[in-house]
Amino acid sequence: RKLHPSLGHAKGAEVLTSSLRHFRDRGVKICTFYGFSTENWSRSSAEIDDIWTVMERTAISFYDTAMRENVRVRILGDLDDDRIPTSLRDILARLEVDSCDGLQRPSSSETYVTGGDTYG
Repeated sequence: RKLHPSLGHAKGAEVLTSSLRHFRDRGVKICTFYGFSTENWSRSSAEIDDIWTVMERTAISFYDTAMRENVRVRILGDLDDDRIPTSLRDILARLEVDSCDGLQRPSSSETYVTGGDTYG
């Protein structure tokens, strides 16, 4: 909690990935994470940019893991919001689509829900 905000967001991303491993190893089938909430819009533009950067790096690095380990990702938010950088929207949309490729649309009873980001 005493970290610079940008370092804190990066640490949060590390916690996300280690938590996913922990949950998977213990048989947890569904989990939801919030990467950005409506309250985050009150932060400084520099901090919001830091959050976007961390989210994009995390999504890019998680992509291969999700494909390899058959983790299905659903994004719970508005990826059409033009305040979100296009590159981040693109990787999140790709992660969601590719992780469900060839599968029935996931339902809460059959999927991992990871990376649930709420935008407002």
